Amino acid sequence: MDISARRRTGSGHRATNLLARRKRSLPAIAAIEAGGPDAAELTRCYDSDEPLDSGAVARLTTMLDDESGHDAAMEQAERYLSQAIDAVPAEQISEDLLAPAHAATHREL
Repeated sequence: MDISARRRTGSGHRATNLLARRKRSLPAIAAIEAGGPDAAELTRCYDSDEPLDSGAVARLTTMLDDESGHDAAMEQAERYLSQAIDAVPAEQISEDLLAPAHAATHREL
């Protein structure tokens, strides 16, 4: 999952489109819950009904980057991946299972 305006998220959506529509992505939620210096402004932006112009979307992107929303999302994806792999019986774990699981959680589009 990536929140850079130049990239797509892990789900394949343009990050700026998600921000402009105020979709509560994992990076956004993580940044807000972290309670850092920009958390209150992020919350206000997400709770507002006012349209977001390109400058506001760029500011949101920077705030999410500054609040380590992307890092928190990657940590969560790693936890989920680890839990999923741990749930599979050892004799069934193979590269055919692991390769797509790692590709899905670590892709940069």
